[in-house]
This record gives sequence, structure tokens and C-alpha cells, in this order.
Amino acid sequence: MASLVRLPRASSKAFRQLKPRQQENGVEPAAEAPAEQAAAEAPPAAPQPPAAPQADPRLAEDLAQLKASDSGGVLECAATGGGSLSAILTAAQAGQLLPADALRQLRALCDHAISASWRAGKRDMAQAASDLLDEGNELLAELDEGAAAGAAAAAPAAHEQSEEPAAPPRPQLPVETFFLPPEQVRECLTLNIDSSILMAAQPPRRAGGWPLGRKRKGEGAAGAALGKRKMGSKHFNPWTPELQQQLSTVLRLALRSQDAAFARPAPEEMAQLSPALASLAGHLHSSAAGEQLQSMGTTLGNVVSMLQVGAFIDFEEMLNDVRDECHAAVEAYLTIQNVEVRRGRLIAQVESFVNMLGTAIETLLNQMRADHRAAVEASGGVEEDSEDEDDFYPAFLPDCILANKEPFKGGDWRKTPYIPRPYVRLTEYDIVEPEMRDIILRKLSTKKHGGCNGNHCKSRKELGCYNVVREGFDTHCSCLARNTECDAHCACHGSSDCLNRAVSERNTLKLGADAEEVDSWGMDCYVRRNILDAVLESGAFGHWTPPDYQALKAAGPVEYAALRAATTGNSGGTAASPAAAVLPKAPTAAAAQQQAHAAAAKQHGEQPEGLPATPVAGKRSGSGDLADGEDQAAVAAAVHSPPPTPAQIRVETRVAEWLERELLPAVNRQGDKGWDLLTALADVKQRAQEAGNEESAKAAEAVELRIKDVGYNYFRLHPKGVGLVCKRKGGLPPLTFVEEYLGEIHTPWRWFEIQDAVKKITGDELPDFYNIVLERPKDDPDGYDVLFIDAAAKGALASRMSHSCTPNCQAIVMACNGRLTIALYTLRQVHEGEELTFDYSSVTESEKEFRDAICLCSTRNCRGSYLYFTGSRAFQQVMAEQHNFLHRQVIITRAGSEPVTQDDWDRIKRHGLGDSALGSVEHGDRAPDWLIKWTSLICEFIEEEEAHLKEDLLSHPQGIYNEVTATAEAKGVVDNRLQNVVITLDKVKMVLSEPSQPQGPCLRLLSDEEASEYLWDGPRSVARRILRGCIQALAPIEVADTFAAANTDEELQWAVRQHAGELPAGLAKLCATVLQPSAGTFEDARQLLTEVYRQVRALDLACGGGLTAAADVLLLYAATLHWFTCERGYRGVTSSPVPLNLEDLTLDRAQPANDSQANGGEPGSRPGSRPSSMQDLPSAMGGGASESEGNALSNISNLRKVYRPLYIWGQLSGWFKQTVNDPTASLSAERRGTISLPDIESSFSGGRTRYTAKDRSDLIEQLEKRPDAMWRTGTIWSFKNDLKVYGSPAMDAVWDCATGKKAPPGAANPLPGVLAELRGADVPPRLQVAAGGGGGKGARGKKK
Repeated sequence: MASLVRLPRASSKAFRQLKPRQQENGVEPAAEAPAEQAAAEAPPAAPQPPAAPQADPRLAEDLAQLKASDSGGVLECAATGGGSLSAILTAAQAGQLLPADALRQLRALCDHAISASWRAGKRDMAQAASDLLDEGNELLAELDEGAAAGAAAAAPAAHEQSEEPAAPPRPQLPVETFFLPPEQVRECLTLNIDSSILMAAQPPRRAGGWPLGRKRKGEGAAGAALGKRKMGSKHFNPWTPELQQQLSTVLRLALRSQDAAFARPAPEEMAQLSPALASLAGHLHSSAAGEQLQSMGTTLGNVVSMLQVGAFIDFEEMLNDVRDECHAAVEAYLTIQNVEVRRGRLIAQVESFVNMLGTAIETLLNQMRADHRAAVEASGGVEEDSEDEDDFYPAFLPDCILANKEPFKGGDWRKTPYIPRPYVRLTEYDIVEPEMRDIILRKLSTKKHGGCNGNHCKSRKELGCYNVVREGFDTHCSCLARNTECDAHCACHGSSDCLNRAVSERNTLKLGADAEEVDSWGMDCYVRRNILDAVLESGAFGHWTPPDYQALKAAGPVEYAALRAATTGNSGGTAASPAAAVLPKAPTAAAAQQQAHAAAAKQHGEQPEGLPATPVAGKRSGSGDLADGEDQAAVAAAVHSPPPTPAQIRVETRVAEWLERELLPAVNRQGDKGWDLLTALADVKQRAQEAGNEESAKAAEAVELRIKDVGYNYFRLHPKGVGLVCKRKGGLPPLTFVEEYLGEIHTPWRWFEIQDAVKKITGDELPDFYNIVLERPKDDPDGYDVLFIDAAAKGALASRMSHSCTPNCQAIVMACNGRLTIALYTLRQVHEGEELTFDYSSVTESEKEFRDAICLCSTRNCRGSYLYFTGSRAFQQVMAEQHNFLHRQVIITRAGSEPVTQDDWDRIKRHGLGDSALGSVEHGDRAPDWLIKWTSLICEFIEEEEAHLKEDLLSHPQGIYNEVTATAEAKGVVDNRLQNVVITLDKVKMVLSEPSQPQGPCLRLLSDEEASEYLWDGPRSVARRILRGCIQALAPIEVADTFAAANTDEELQWAVRQHAGELPAGLAKLCATVLQPSAGTFEDARQLLTEVYRQVRALDLACGGGLTAAADVLLLYAATLHWFTCERGYRGVTSSPVPLNLEDLTLDRAQPANDSQANGGEPGSRPGSRPSSMQDLPSAMGGGASESEGNALSNISNLRKVYRPLYIWGQLSGWFKQTVNDPTASLSAERRGTISLPDIESSFSGGRTRYTAKDRSDLIEQLEKRPDAMWRTGTIWSFKNDLKVYGSPAMDAVWDCATGKKAPPGAANPLPGVLAELRGADVPPRLQVAAGGGGGKGARGKKK
């Protein structure tokens, strides 16, 4: 019989949970009632016939059906040692059993069968008995209910006339019968048990995040090497029921209410815990994650109940139940509550809580094992351990594993390959939409051509190879040096000896002869580090001095990367990727709590958030722990230790080459068994012995021994999907043309429409990594531009190559006979059996995607993640200071108000932009001048960012950047910025190309006359709106109504004369000031508005505070120097239907096991529609697509994207981020208060009591500390802006910086003066702000 899954809780946990454990008065329950226990343990007796036989045909029929389901005879005599299902059926057929008796006997029979099978280790039979019990309950429950209803109807009337019913007997829990209704279980045990755990048909699926620590029986060579291991009673296991009971107390204390009545735990509860567990409870309770769970009312009642009775097999099972229950609490909280918090943040808090708990428990267990081992050794004994006896956990972990903090791929360990994705093989790019053909062909064309003398393109030696650092060919051929193939312009034209025409002549690798597609496997940096350390410590390739493991264990992520780089050769992981080491923390706590939380996390072994934690993240080795001061000293000493010697580096290099040249090819040779590292090691040993390579054999043996010592958990191999492996005898020499990267090709605006549609349909975060960007060369006369290629459904064999951070191939844009294409060439000699890889160089704007994208390339320069994060410190550092939202609005406004100069064109040319991105007059798609000006201003910022960024990286306090890495990082930022510029240009040009679309600038400055009219002269000017508001607030109702009906200056003046005696003196003065003749210039209007501000401030004092808000906001209007407006004539655009292959989107959607996106691999396919692995893929698939596949590829969606009228403004504001579906939504939020001041009317809407000192303090703090951030909601302010006029002192503050021009006298930054005036203004006492107002304890800032 095939092995079944682990028993559900109804059969395993519930049995242990309901089994009596407590001693009463020191006497075991078995000693008090041996007869009852013996009776309970006896197998169920054969059914006894009832007194009045009466056959029930339905009962017999249901039992017969149940017997037919018992094909394995689980409920027969051989299985149960007594009664059987056949005996019950016979009695029912003879009319000797009522339905209730039959159901009771069936439950007892199943109870005994499950218990006996479970104790005997026959879990498959126990599972089968549990399934039969479920079926029996379902079949017989209806009959039992019918019989009970009949008995109630026939009861004597005397029972109905009883005045007081007898008290129900106290429920008694049977000794071992645990299949009871949930409510009865709760009455007997007073435990919170979910009813689903007693009848669940499938075990809960692991949610991921914490690695399995359990060793599993190996297969093949792994099984032979490890053997079958059991839990022996002689082996020490610290995971005891007593420890579980203590952990239940920890969780109860950690999640207790923050209310004063419950804030302090009872002393007797704390006394039950060890100091470590008491400290853990306090840390969890005070952590941001713990407080979040408390606020949601999470109690983890089921987990606590299971811990109280010691029901968990191991602590990882407990952690997964904690995670599941917390996730359920989050979903319930979001459903019931109307909360302003993102689901992702709550989930992050849950994961933080689980990781803190798991790390602390694993550290405690290791400490207990170490203490036990030390005690045994101190007593002179030997801890008994044999090949057949082992715990689920290693009793000892080497220091190198404890110190390993490389990125780790957590979650379920998948041991099956991803289902390969068939594709149509192309020989040229596929233009899906005919109407886009001319545009795409024009962007694919090039004016670059050959012209060599033909002397250096006929030998591989002179052709040279590609230099990744220099991003160009090291060659003597003048054509290849410019990424161009030889053509008719070359002297070698017509010669058959030219080697620089492989793309044009399609001399690609042949599938089956030169390369083959296989199920590829890989490892994360964590496993790679463990393998390297095992080989290095064995001395297989020479003597090696290990680093200071104590310092590595004490180091944080940044220090760890610096230590690895300083004390060893570059062997991958965070040492190879400074950006990964400095990845910022996720926003899991308020800014005020971050520092305290980080300190507490360090004390309790919590790893700071970055790339996913390792299985032993933050653990200490018990007696080797260091104090904080010693930690810092050890880290500092290690960082400043002498660099590794040449011999040390040589040994590490040889070990890295062995892993990449020997071990990884062996792993990929195992096919669908590639997960089994021991099988691959056996392959390596066999080949090494045949070749007489003692070093390789010794290295493989060292890793084998390490796996046997610590288990598979620290040596996981994961599927990557389909990969391409070199099959040619002798391998592939450098500069071998592999294949073009072909697929469906799209313009940028259309590509992102497709991505938005895919995300809307599937909800996926990580996309398929079959797409690549074709970047036009900057040295082409038509300039730089991009096109997007999607090879998921149509492509070439190059599209199935895996990613590598240390690739052996390179994707290069080549000019071939007047067209551009992406060609892949080998960078070095690729050996037979080695996988062909290239660096995807993919970027993401999502931090979640970056954290989830664990790289499996297994190479020495692995960055840890196969994505670059554009939100990382490198990508955001300079932008946050010099290109925030306000700076970007200044640039857009300048673009609409300043002419294009020769300096602008020179700057654009320096960045390689030309007709392809900006459009041409010849083709009638030239971008308007204001958009060209905007492009130049953005390029100016990019140049400044590159200069500042390199300086900042080189001055990093940890010294993790050098000249080379800082330059590369800065260049990567520049390349990403320029790519986003041309994508934004393509999107904006598409919207502008709509018929009847205005071509004017998105934003433009108001003229002096327009600004003066807005502030003073116009009928809806700021001055007249403030006057109306003051009259409404202070004048009698009749007077206010008269002024409200006045629409012109003449009507207002008449109203003033009509009610001159009824207006307060201050209000009459204000009317006279506002209604005086025209202001003239803009500066005159500002001066007059300033005078109005002073009068409103005086009125505010006179009336006791009713006009404070109006005065404060009027000051902002009067101080603003630059006013601008947006184009109001833009029309909304609806695109044509998005070309989406809907059938292809269903791949893997119904495959729950295929839930993770591997490193360049395919997550899976439709159930039953694809081969299960590459070994099952028919070779005929390479010939092209079948008819059914052709139909599937023609299934086009009817999705359309709608671009709102303000789309252009929103896209230009967020030009550096392309994944925002609707940038107008974020624009509407970001301009609140930053460039769109509160409307005047909102300052009067709250009467005299709503505007408080706290509101004034928040206003001052916002202007002083966060001028570029949107104003928070929930205040008196609203931001209605019907006139679409924008400006603010905050924007004026960055205007000079953004323009690079010195402000004229009187036009300097007004913001400091505004802040000083707000703090020093005379306001009613209740509205006064403390000295230095804003930023005090009462100030409510935006949480970070």
C-alpha cells in the first residue's frame, strides 16, 4: 500500500490530547481503576442481539456500502483483534441492532482500529480507518437522528409534566475513546478546540516561512547512505510535554491584553518559566508584532490548548499552526473591522512574530541538547546513538552552520520538477498586432553597419570575447567592437571564413546535438555556503583557515557581508552583493519604536528584516555566546584582520570551481531526483574514482558526512524549471553563438497594459520571467529606446536558459544587416554537462517581490536575489533628497514654461536619446517641445544623481563598497533611470497621439495677470473668498445672507453700504481693504493679501479664535511665490483590446503545489495538459505548435485600459516607477497640501471649536519636517480646487534647488518665514503652540 499523508488531528493529536495525563494525589489513573482501563483497552466485543429483533433495510444497506469501501479489510478481525465490521453487518441484517447501537459499535470499532494501527506504526492503516469512520458517521447519522426523534415522540407524558428537569450528569471522558462531539470534548477538558480539527480530511498545508527540521527517509543513494532512522528512546529529545506546557504559558502571557488590569502577569505564572522563556514572553508581548496581534484580539487558543497537553510532534508543526491561526485572525480582523491598514503589513507582522518565536525556540532546543551532551561527557558516560536511532533534530550543529546568515529559501521543500511549458519555436520576432507592425519594425531597424577590413574576424582568437565589466567586446574586429556583425560594407563580404556572421546566418546551437533541455535544480546561498564550508574544513583541496565564526554569529547583516568580504575570498551570497546587505527594513513599527525594537530583537536572536532568514538565524552556540561588548570587539577585530592569503584564496577558488563544474552538473543529471544531494554526491564520487580524481572524491565524501551529521534540512536543492545544458563533446568555446532571444514583441505602453491585465486576472506578484528588454544602442543615430519581448508562449531555446549571477553566457543587442536583435554568446569555455545561463538583470519596484525572489543559481557571485530592487537604498537615496514630489512638480512646470535650448539638446544627446524615443518629424510623431524640455531636465537630475550616489556609496560607514562596486551600482541606477524615461515618453506620446488631443504642456506657470486675478482681482479670488467666509462667521444672519447673494464687486459694495452700521469695526475695515481698486501686479496682490492676513488675525483675537484656521491658511496663500495650472483640455483615452493569451494564463493556476516562482523556471501548467517533467516531454514538441495550441494562442482577451484626463501629469510625476496602474490616483493623494493648499472654505466649516492647538501643531510640524508629504486625512482641511491652480510655500522652498538659479531679492525661500510667523502669531490662548511648536509629544506624525 502506498504511503499516505500524516494523520489529521482527529486521529493523532486528538488521541494524545484526550488521553488522561494528570496524576491525582500522586496516583496514576491506571492504578486507581485497573479494571475500567482494561475494559477500555479490550477490543470491542461481538455485537449482542437486542431483545426485540427488527431488521432495518436502510441500516443494512449503509453498512454493506461501508464494508465495500473497506477494500483493505482495515475493520476486520485481523486488524482489530476482535470485533469486525462483518459482525456488525450480520447483526444488522438479522435485525439485532438499532441504528444508534450500530453507530456506537462502529465508532468503537474504528476507535480501536485507529489506536492499534497508530501504536504499531501503521499510519496508512490508521488513516484508512479514520476515513472509514468519517464515511460511517455520514451514512448512519441520519438514521440515528430519525430513531432519536421517534423515541422522543413516544416518551410518556409524565416526563412532559415534570416541573423541574433533573440536572444533567457531569460528562465523563472515556479513557481512550476520543471520537466525540466537539462540544463534549470542550465540556470535559475546558479547552478551545476547533471542531474542524476532529474531522479534517487533509492535513493543513504548510504556509511557508519556517524550514522543515525533520529528516525524511531518503531514496536511492540517499536512502542507502542514511538508512532508515527511527526515534530511539535512548536518544535525548528536549521537545517534551513539560516544555510544551511552558510554551503555552509563554504564548498566553505574550498575547495578554494591554489593559491595566491584565498588563502584569501573575507571579505564579512567571515562576513556572525559565529565565529565557520569561524573557521571551516579555519580548513577544512588547514587540510591535505582539502588540498588533493583541489589538486584533488574537489568543492562539487552539495552539495553546494543544501545547497544554503536549500534542505537537515537533516545534515546527507548532510554528505552522501558529502561523495558520494568526493568518486566520488577520483575515477575520480585516473582514469585521474597517481598518486603514494594508493586509500585507498585518501579514508581515505575523511573520515577524512567528520568526521571533521560532528562532528563540530553536536556540533553546539547541542549548538544551548542548547542556545534555556536556552533562553526559562530564559524567564520563557516552551518549548512545546508533544508525537506527536518531532524533528529528541534530544534537549538534557545527559553528559554520550556526554562523551562516546567507539568504535562505524557506517554506515547503518542493522535490518535484516544475511542469515544462511548451512553446512555439520562432525564427524571428512575432509582432502580435498588425497595426503596431510599422512602429515596431522602425524601432527594430538600425543605421549601424559593418566596415571592417576583414583581417580580424576569421579566427576566434582575434575575435576575442565579451567583457562583462566593460560591457563590450575585447576584440580586434572593428565591427564586433561596436556590437555589429560583418555585412556587405565589410572587406570580408562574400568570404566563408568570417566568424562574425553567426546571427545573420542563424548558426545556432542544435537541440539534441549541442544542447538539451532538462529539469534544472539549484541551491540558495545558504546551502551553497554549507557545502563550501564542509569541503573547505575537510582540506580536500588544501589547508584552509576558517574565519572567526563567533564574530560572524555576532554580526548584523551589513557587518556579516563586510566580514565575509574581509576574511574570505568572494564566495557568493551577501558578500557578493552589498545592496542585499543594506536592504532597508520593512515598515513593521512606528518610527519611535524602531530603535528599541531592534535592540530587543538582537537580544532575542531576531534577524533584522532583509532577505529571508536562515534556519539558524540569530542563534548562539550556548557556551560560546558573547556579551554585547565582546560582540562588537570581535566584529571589529575580524573586519580589520589581515586579508586572506593567496593560498587561502586559491583553495576557496578551487572549491567553488568544484561545486560549479562537478557538483551542479551531477545534480542536473539526476532528472526528477535532483532534489537528493546525496544521489548527486554519489555520482560525483563514482566519476572521480573512475578518473582518479582524489580531491573531488574527498570533497564529495566531506559533504556526505556533513549531511549525515545534520540532516537534509541544511542542504536543500530546489527545482528551477527547464534549463539548457551543454551536450557537445568538448564543450562550447568562448563567443559561441547560442541563439537569438525571440518571442512576441511589444512597445512599452502596450507591454505595461498587458502586465496590468495579467495582474488583474491572476493577482500574481511575481511575473513569469520569460520576458526581456531589447534596448536600442545609444550609439545608433536614432538613439536609445526599448522594446519588450515575451517568450512565454512563443520563443527559442535561449528563452529557456536559467538565470545566474555568475553567468557563462551574455545577452547582447547586436546590429545584424540593418536590424537589431538580442543574441546570446558564451562568455567562456562551457564544459559538457554544464548549464548555460545568463544574468536576467531584472528589476522590481516591489519589496515583496525582491524578498521572495531567492536566487538558486548556486554560483560564487550570487547576489541572494535574482532581482534588483529599485526601492533599495541605492535607488532611493539621492532621489529622496533631491527629486521628491515637489522637485518633480517644479520640473514639469518648468518644462511647460521654458523654451528648449541647445544645452537641452546636448544633454539629451549625451544620454543617447534620439528620434526613436522622441519621435521624428519625418514620421509625424515628434514629441512636443515641452516634453523634450522635460526629458532634458530629468536627464540633468540623472547626471547629478550618478555623481552624488557614487560618493555616498564610497563613504558608507561599513566600507562595503569599493571603487568598482560603487561605480557599478551608480551605473545600474542610471541605466534604470534612463529606461524609465523612454518608457514614460512612450506612454505619454501614446496618449497625446489620440485624435483631437491637446498638445499643450501638462503644467504651466500662471502669468502675472492670471496670478493677480487668482489672489485678488477675480470674482472667485482668494481675497473675496476669505471676506465671504469672515462675514458668514461674524456678521448677523440677515447680513450674512445679503453678502452671500452678492456675486459682483458692485453687489458687494452695495451690501457694505446697506449694512455699514451692522458690521463690526474690524469686519468693515476688512471689507474696505478687499474691495479697493485692482491690485495691478502680482507682487502688489501678494502685499495686499498679506495685509488682509493681518486684519483677519486681529479679528481672530477679537472674536476669541473663530478665525485662527482661516488666518493660518491665508498666510500660506499670501507667502506663495509661484502659481501654476494644469492643462484642463486633455481627453481620456481607451486603448484597443489588450492582446492577452487567456489560456496561457491558466497555466499552473490550479496547481496548488506549484506555488512559488523559481529562478527563471516555470511555475507549472494546467492539470493534466502538460508532461510531468522534461523526461516525459516528447521530442516532437520542438517542431512547432499543434493545432490545439495554435487555437489557444489565438485566444485574445477583450480587456481595455482607460487613461484618465490627468494621466499625463500622473505619469510624469511618477516617471521612475512603471508598475502603478493608475498614476492619477497617487497624484491626487500626493498633492494634498504639498502643491494644492486647503480651500479657504474648509477653514470656516468647523465653527469656533474644531480647530485646536493640536491641529496647529500638526500643521507646523508638517511644513517643517515633511513639506513634500501629503497632509493626513481626518482634519478640518479639504482640498477642493475647481480652478485647478496650484502652488505652496513648500514648493517655493525647492524651486531654486530644482532650477539651479539664485532667487532675486525678495523672492527667496518663503517657508522659514512662514514657520516663524505661525509660531509667533498672536492667537487665542487655547490655540497657542508650545515653543518650537510642532514635533512635540502631542504631534501626530505619519507613521513610517
